[in-house]
Amino acid sequence: MSGLRAAIGQIIGLFVDDAGLALLAILAIAIMTGLVKGGFVAPLMGAIALALGCGLALATSLFRAAGGTKR
Repeated sequence: MSGLRAAIGQIIGLFVDDAGLALLAILAIAIMTGLVKGGFVAPLMGAIALALGCGLALATSLFRAAGGTKR
């Protein structure tokens, strides 16, 4: 039973490990959705900006995680 509990904990940890990454990605999605739906940005440019924004959020998360480890 403890093995099952550990496995479920690992699976949940895959999705909620980095709250900052999730918040930045949600923020990028919300901003670009508003801009595209409002007609301020063309859908193709919105998609490109969204990909760049999520990539930037991932890079920020990786740099933050790498800075916490010491060799």
